[in-house]
Amino acid sequence: MRGSDLLVQSLVDAGIKHVFGMCGHATLPVLDSIAGETGIRFILAKHEQTLASMADGYARVALQPGVCVTHSGPSSANLLVAMGSAFRDSSPIIAITCNEEQSRLDRDVMNGWDQLTPFRSVTKWSVQVRSANDIPRIMRSAFARARLGRPGPVQVDLPLDVASAEIDQPPVMKKPAYGSYSSRVRPDPDLTNRIVSQVLKSSRPLILAGGGVNWSDATRELVEFAELTGLPVAGTTGGRGAFPETHPLFIGVPGRWGNRSTSEALKESDCLLGVGCRFSDVTTENWRLIDPSATLIQVDIDPSEIARQYPVEIGVVADCKMFLQDAIPIARQLLGKSGCRRGLELCSN
Repeated sequence: MRGSDLLVQSLVDAGIKHVFGMCGHATLPVLDSIAGETGIRFILAKHEQTLASMADGYARVALQPGVCVTHSGPSSANLLVAMGSAFRDSSPIIAITCNEEQSRLDRDVMNGWDQLTPFRSVTKWSVQVRSANDIPRIMRSAFARARLGRPGPVQVDLPLDVASAEIDQPPVMKKPAYGSYSSRVRPDPDLTNRIVSQVLKSSRPLILAGGGVNWSDATRELVEFAELTGLPVAGTTGGRGAFPETHPLFIGVPGRWGNRSTSEALKESDCLLGVGCRFSDVTTENWRLIDPSATLIQVDIDPSEIARQYPVEIGVVADCKMFLQDAIPIARQLLGKSGCRRGLELCSN
């Protein structure tokens, strides 16, 4: 067994069925091991930038990490733009950047390049494997980091001598129970009650749905909450698809690349509930669209995003799906039977 076999076994254990990649001498051990694994389909790309974008697109549709493998030096450098896009949009990618032998690193060889430092600004974690026996441990951590909390890309740098190293006694590996790993955080019930009460008593409340709704798979809950409460829903550019755009309660996308009427609605709202969104410069047209007197509420899985762009009245670190699941019965109780589905009635009138 070689180091590359341990790597591929780690991919199988994580449920990976597709790997996007390119060929080069540094990738050969990994590609050989993938060829011997019938459960993984290797998809050849023509350029590294499209390679990482393919893995990104797969992650967004499948809601699980997309894996890509690339050659050393300029080949790995070409991943950076697509990795930056995945990092900004919270897309979980495992980028395996194959490298020269460790004895050749830092000796200015052909294709020699620092493959770690540039990736640190566009990944949740950037790590180089120094020993084949470390591969299972590092891959477990890579998948956990990419998936848990706010999702995002991870780089695993794999030197050629590590990938091709023969292992006399492979480490005893217990298959990780990735399906039992969870970072779905339930919100504080008192804060959820305050949020629902606040939006229901406001005159011009509005939900702003971001990409966090998609990654949390919370569209169904968002639709139910909006229909129950009658709250109109706007979507961010990165949150397209979080709410059905043909739904009568959907009012469009505000901001720099949105439409004017939705931007005006955002500006006129007296209570704005942001679910899985950052209130970014794009959505708010350089922070000009939200009235300073409006009550601002933010629900996000990433604590670093709470109140980062605006001071918020209520900030909740929670999974979007969990928050909405808890908010729906509270809204139903506060509204009573007569309030159910009042949103659709308002739209029809």
